[in-house]
Amino acid sequence: MIARRARAAFRPETELLLCCARPRADNAHGDRSRALLQSPLDWEVVIREARRHGVDPLLYRHLAALDEPRIPASALDRLHRHFETNAVRNRLLMAELGKVLSRLGDASVAAIPYKGPVLARMAYGDLALRRFADLDVLVRRADVSRAIVALRELGYESRLRLTRSQERAFRASQCEWALDRDHGRLTVEIHWDIVPREFALRLDLGRVWRTARRQSVDGLTVLVPSSEDLLLILVVHGAKHFWARLAWLADVAALIEAHPEMDWNQLLARAHQCGGTRLLGVALILVADLLGAPVPSDVAHRLASDNSTTALAEQVAQWLAGAPIPTERSLGALRAAMALRERRRDRVTQLWRTALTPTIEDWASVPLPAALLSVHYVLRPFRLAAKRGMALLGSDAPSRRRRDQPSS
Repeated sequence: MIARRARAAFRPETELLLCCARPRADNAHGDRSRALLQSPLDWEVVIREARRHGVDPLLYRHLAALDEPRIPASALDRLHRHFETNAVRNRLLMAELGKVLSRLGDASVAAIPYKGPVLARMAYGDLALRRFADLDVLVRRADVSRAIVALRELGYESRLRLTRSQERAFRASQCEWALDRDHGRLTVEIHWDIVPREFALRLDLGRVWRTARRQSVDGLTVLVPSSEDLLLILVVHGAKHFWARLAWLADVAALIEAHPEMDWNQLLARAHQCGGTRLLGVALILVADLLGAPVPSDVAHRLASDNSTTALAEQVAQWLAGAPIPTERSLGALRAAMALRERRRDRVTQLWRTALTPTIEDWASVPLPAALLSVHYVLRPFRLAAKRGMALLGSDAPSRRRRDQPSS
């Protein structure tokens, strides 16, 4: 489905990563990998990009299974060391998750761990095959304060230093609160939503809680979301970051492969309800076309009938191939986010909230007493306009210098 020009932009090193990030091995992609190994690959690039995209555990698994003499022993040895280090850290994080959930349970806080080790087990069936740096735990909004207090009793400290008024505003507009321990070596993110309010996309979290089920993960009984809910959560998270890391697509592909019982009609209905059909369509086109995920043909055709969806999938493929990705909170990022929403009201709401919702940066730039905190809603558009003007001046200066310089 993705246009040939988008696929042609992939260098051999990236194509090898795509082969390795597939949820299952088959003869076709094994043959393609062997063909790529015959070309002069830059193994420094392969390893660097695999780690940047978070797929180096998958790369090692795939290359080790190929047992090809063309793979440099030094490269395979480096990947093996990374793989073992990641496996050890993941087991430690799994043990830490048990402590976190136990402490939250003692505080009568229900929690759903939905990424990290739980996702590694649900999607890949192996803790070692996914790289993650922190633990993401979903709690009910009313339980956030108790969850933070409970984690502080385990030695975790909040990254943020906010006044009470700022904290209330932060919780109303954002979706997560990060706490660190051991000088940042351990991080837990308490989530009460999946994306910030400005994204104007609200999943039915009440349904997520109702359909969650208890499951044993490495001997630990945890509450996990349904496969449909988890897939939609992964899609929303990946779209928020414009799929900048291949690992986020690999997660989607692996989850689909691991759960053939997935109710696709329910998934499509949930996506339509929250205005996320185009987000889902982009993700499913990409994982089906680039990673060979077993997306039902009728679902793929239905989603690909939207020309905007296929065009966006091609754009993401170009980003994966190395094209510049819009930087966070830039106008380019806002335009891309707008294009991912199929409903006009969602685009307008997201634009309005992005322009008017104060952030920590706003509070830091103009410190105000608690009684005047709401003034930031008025100041923010002016600060954004000034920031944009400075950015334009900064980008224009080099071009003026180039024009003023004599030609060679």
